[in-house]
Amino acid sequence: MEYEPYMLCTQARPGDHIAVWSDSKGYWHHGIFAGTSEHGHAHVIDIMPDGLARRPLGLFIKGADAGAVLVYKDALPLDCSLKLAQYLVEQGSVVEYNLVEENCDKFAATCRLGRPCESEQIQKIAERVAAIAKVLHGTIRNKKASA
Repeated sequence: MEYEPYMLCTQARPGDHIAVWSDSKGYWHHGIFAGTSEHGHAHVIDIMPDGLARRPLGLFIKGADAGAVLVYKDALPLDCSLKLAQYLVEQGSVVEYNLVEENCDKFAATCRLGRPCESEQIQKIAERVAAIAKVLHGTIRNKKASA
């Protein structure tokens, strides 16, 4: 479900997989909503190049143009997803950010589903690259055949 980014703190529930879209960056950033503290501060657990951490929601949504709560059919209960994300942060998890293999999309989906997941964004990029390569290969083959 899509929301204005600032509405994520009122629409998301602790443990939800949330994402924000940035037109200027051209990608979705994902995390696990950690909830709102007694002082009214909302937080997200996510992975970025500087590592896995609990961050203020304001930092997470900075520069975002859209926000979403991702819904899964076979997800863990929300409290389990949140506990898994918190556990990984508290244990100083050795998960190191890598755009292709260990990214925010994969981290949030893994916490929500309780099993290793692949990054949907990376899969879509790979499919597009393969389609372009197929077209280019056909074009090159056709040029060779007509020469």
